[in-house]
Amino acid sequence: MEAFTPPPGATDAHAHLFGPPERYPYVAERSYTPETRTDVEYDAMLAEIGFSRGVLVQPSVHGTDNGAMLAAIARHPDTYRGVAIVEPGTPPKRLATLHARGVRGVRVQTAVVGGVPPSQLERLAAETHEFGWHVVLHLDRAAELLDIAPVLERMRNPFVLDHIARIRPKEGVDSPQFRTILRLLDEGRCYVKIASFLRLSDEPYPFLDSLPLVSAVVKARPDRVI
Repeated sequence: MEAFTPPPGATDAHAHLFGPPERYPYVAERSYTPETRTDVEYDAMLAEIGFSRGVLVQPSVHGTDNGAMLAAIARHPDTYRGVAIVEPGTPPKRLATLHARGVRGVRVQTAVVGGVPPSQLERLAAETHEFGWHVVLHLDRAAELLDIAPVLERMRNPFVLDHIARIRPKEGVDSPQFRTILRLLDEGRCYVKIASFLRLSDEPYPFLDSLPLVSAVVKARPDRVI
C-alpha cells in the first residue's frame, strides 16, 4: 500500500481530552468514565499521522467546565481550537473570553449525559452567532433531527451533524431523517461529520452497509463533509 502524506495544514476535526480528573474533575452524572488522555498524547498522535492542527471538542464527562480544553489550547495556541459546552445565558463578556482563548463553537447533545440539550439550541445559537461560532450536534437518535430541523433552518450559525446525525444504515437514504440531512445541506450552513460507523453499522468492519449513506452525502455536498 502506498504511503499517504497529508497536505500542509491537515486538521483533525474532532478529539477529546480527558482529565487528569484530580485536576479537572468529571461530573457526577455521566455516561462513562474515560481513561486520562492529555494534550501531550494528542500532540504525539498528530505528529505520528502527519497532521499539524487539531480541534478539541469538550467531552460530556467534563460538563461545562472547559478548563482542560482551554489549558491545552493555551499550550498550543497556533495549532488547537476548541468546541465548548456552555450554558445558555452565559454573559457575552465570558463568551468573548472563550473566543479569545481559542473557542470557535459550542456542542449540543442528547447521546450522552452531560452538557446542553437541543431544547436550548435556538437560544444558544443566537447568543454565540456574533462570535462566528458554529454548533456541533451530537444526537442519540436520528429521529431527533426531524424535531430540531426547523430550528436549524432558522438559526444563522453554521452547524455540524456529528456521526452523520446517528442515522443507522438500516434506516437508509430514503428515510425522512436522511432526506432532512440532504435538505439541510442545501441550506449551505450544514456540515456532516462522517464517523463512528462502528456504533451504527449492523456489520463488522469495514461497515459496508454504511456506504450508501456516505456516498449520498459526498455526492450531495463534497465541500460539506468532515
